[in-house]
Amino acid sequence: MKRLIISLITASVLSACTLAPHYRRPESPVPDSWRSDTAAGNTTGSVDAAASGQPSRSGIGDPSRTADQIGWRDFFADPRLQHLIEIALENNRNLRIAVLNVAASEAEYRVQRGALFPAISATGSGLVEKLPANASVPLSGLGGLTAGTRSGRRGGLSSR
Repeated sequence: MKRLIISLITASVLSACTLAPHYRRPESPVPDSWRSDTAAGNTTGSVDAAASGQPSRSGIGDPSRTADQIGWRDFFADPRLQHLIEIALENNRNLRIAVLNVAASEAEYRVQRGALFPAISATGSGLVEKLPANASVPLSGLGGLTAGTRSGRRGGLSSR
């Protein structure tokens, strides 16, 4: 019995020991904040201000503003990053096609919606003829018209 207890204690003590070195998590190769332009004197990025919980001058830390109220220029404060985003937005063909498709859909919607309302149209025309003194125009059953002025007017109003 003594032998069994000693062997169990020895096995449990030896199983708790490890020869592997203590694990140390490697540092992330990505910086914690966006590098900003040091020539301009600005050394903190917008990520630092948002992570610290302090309200920044752009209002990102303001709890009363929702995510859709924050513009991308407010969120990305670095001028170089803003310039890069502008270039990407200007040259994005898929975005340009999507914007044009939305505009076409809105125009089609307005045209379709216009058919729901009544339409009123008015037309008018007038005619003035002057016949020379030496001419006669034969008209069947009326004889002929002699020199003079003939005028006529016509108008109409319609709705749908």
